[in-house]
Amino acid sequence: MGLEDQGGSGQIQAPAQGAAEQAPAPAKARAGETQLQEQEQIQSQKYAARAGNIKLFRQLDELEPDRRIVQESELLPGFWKRLPGVITTTVQNLVNWGRRNSLWYYPIGTACCAIEGLMAAGATRFDLDRHGMPPWFSPRWCDVMIVAGTVTEKMAPAIKTIYDQMAEPKYVIAVGGCAINGGPFYQGYNVVDGVDKLIPVDVYVPGCPPRPEAVLHGIYMLREKIARAGTRPAPAKR
Repeated sequence: MGLEDQGGSGQIQAPAQGAAEQAPAPAKARAGETQLQEQEQIQSQKYAARAGNIKLFRQLDELEPDRRIVQESELLPGFWKRLPGVITTTVQNLVNWGRRNSLWYYPIGTACCAIEGLMAAGATRFDLDRHGMPPWFSPRWCDVMIVAGTVTEKMAPAIKTIYDQMAEPKYVIAVGGCAINGGPFYQGYNVVDGVDKLIPVDVYVPGCPPRPEAVLHGIYMLREKIARAGTRPAPAKR
């Protein structure tokens, strides 16, 4: 069975292996496609039964205009709608607005103030990212250096180098008593009595350690200082 004698030559050859299996392959493929289509149809019917009158859209333009829901928070406040389409200001004010709302900071955390004050302010409860202040460890990208902790004689050259690598304009916030004047290590043999002995400081946040709210307050004081750069000073109150 299955062996053939061709032409009486005495040579017996077997049929090609797998020939019987290759023959019904197209029929199997068609059967598989049909079964897949049936399954998709059943799934569509089940979804339609659960969804009810819900209609799926692949593009927003297919949706009726009255069904395009807009959140109330996306709209401008009522009094803004009455403002003119063009708002005049100075270029200096516009630049100040951009600078004060995108202060990327380089953290210099050398002691406990980095944990109690700076890291707590950057964590989930206070979240400096919400205030437009992501931490960044490239001085050439940063706008403000936040020094939190004791500054030693050994650390001083590194802080000075990082400050010099920052692009202008650059700002410095000293967080905690150690960064301001040495704190409990004042006049220590290896302690710098305040980071302002090395680099200029714009805002001082006192405390040992300061609360995260105090750090945020110092940041917003720096923002106010940036907003007033190049503008006329406010008249003194009488």
